[in-house]
Amino acid sequence: MNEYLKEIADLCNINSILNTHKARRTFGSTVTLNNNVPIHIVKEMLGHQPVSQTEEYAITEQISIGREMK
Repeated sequence: MNEYLKEIADLCNINSILNTHKARRTFGSTVTLNNNVPIHIVKEMLGHQPVSQTEEYAITEQISIGREMK
């Protein structure tokens, strides 16, 4: 899987190293949590046992903070 992600990075001129860990973090934070999917649902999608494991994926971004402040 990581080899495919490296190919995608090369094709898209992405200088960052893509791997499955980064893909899971992106899915867990940017794709789901930032689109208002409840953390308990994300926990199930990622196959985590404790919700605290999923909370580590919840990367706080300025967009999320601004949305909550409104």
